[in-house]
Amino acid sequence: SFRTEAGPERIKQLKGPLGNEAGLKTFELLTAENAGGTERRLYRAVLASGMKVRVNFAVDAEGKIAGANVRLE
Repeated sequence: SFRTEAGPERIKQLKGPLGNEAGLKTFELLTAENAGGTERRLYRAVLASGMKVRVNFAVDAEGKIAGANVRLE
């Protein structure tokens, strides 16, 4: 199961700035590294409109999402 620190409210906040751009076309893993028991994963998401965003996840030792960040590429 996934657990995010901000939960569903953060997802709603992220969707707002993207508006109708949010249709997902591709989601590609760029890097995965482990530091001190936390795995950091960086993905590139390409939305239906062609907009590209970088999505960072921090995954704890139990495999749960400990943090997430989305930014325009």
